[in-house]
Amino acid sequence: ISRDGEPVEGDAGEALRKIREGTAALTTLGGIGEALGGYKGYGFAMFVEFLSSILQDGAYGKDLDGKDENGNIRPYQLGHWFIAIDTNHFMGEEIARKKAGDICRSMRESKKAPGAERIYTAGEKEYEIGIARESGVPINESVQKEIIAIRDELGLTQYKFPWED
Repeated sequence: ISRDGEPVEGDAGEALRKIREGTAALTTLGGIGEALGGYKGYGFAMFVEFLSSILQDGAYGKDLDGKDENGNIRPYQLGHWFIAIDTNHFMGEEIARKKAGDICRSMRESKKAPGAERIYTAGEKEYEIGIARESGVPINESVQKEIIAIRDELGLTQYKFPWED
């Protein structure tokens, strides 16, 4: 959102540029303010930030933009945090799987935003992309040209790529 609380229009690159310069910010999960439950998202986001930065000495906040104080690109110092829970120590795997499935199905069956084709739950889009890419990962034209240029520069003319057919 912009400083006046309006959505930032344009592409993700433009939004990131505005966040870096301090003229925009990301909203918390749930939106803004108490009416939309933003405080819950804020609390959850802080919890994730703590676990992903404090425990590993990872970067946080504006240090995650990939640039130093002079605007030069620098390596990301990302922290990661994972948890594994053995559901058999609680209600058992079968009940946990059923309940998780029930929750996901109820989310997908919710009222859709105007113009939305469907509601996805976490991981569904990635799963569908994985299935679509079982026969290969698409390589855009600019990357194809780079690969061909490197091959030719190195004199590896015995290699021919599928997109050259």
